[in-house]
Amino acid sequence: MLAIPVVLSWRAHHRSSYELGLDLRAFYLSFARWRTLWIVSIALLVLLGWRVLFELQTLERGTLYFVWCATQQLVLQSMIYLPLLDAFQRRGARSFSSGARILRHHARNPVLVPATFAWGAVPCFLFDRLPAVWGLALLQGMVSSLLVWLTPYTLNHGFRIGPINYR
Repeated sequence: MLAIPVVLSWRAHHRSSYELGLDLRAFYLSFARWRTLWIVSIALLVLLGWRVLFELQTLERGTLYFVWCATQQLVLQSMIYLPLLDAFQRRGARSFSSGARILRHHARNPVLVPATFAWGAVPCFLFDRLPAVWGLALLQGMVSSLLVWLTPYTLNHGFRIGPINYR
């Protein structure tokens, strides 16, 4: 049901697909503008995940997770970050405020607390320069995969959050 207030907000603020980061040209441009981030992320993903990366289950779960990441990035940028444009003049203040606001949703998971704060701020820096939700979603999926592979399950709990975290 989150979709209804989000869409109503977009309409009320007259947000274009470019402002929301849904423009495919921005996605393609993100490969050039964020090339170092892409190269490092892809290299680490292949280096650390080569054993499971191309298994059918990994590809299926990765596709579903990409949809979830795109949804998260769209909500983060349109409902949290863009409204902060008027509240904060400095890009860093807006980005860190966004990271802090989404941090509380992951507070029960010891790996996700710092990761969420960092990843809550970084895409806002990137989005401010180039609104590309599809690129941010793909990067988020890669960064999340790396974190799952690099941290022990006893700490990351499969990145579950909330009451189900310790089941």
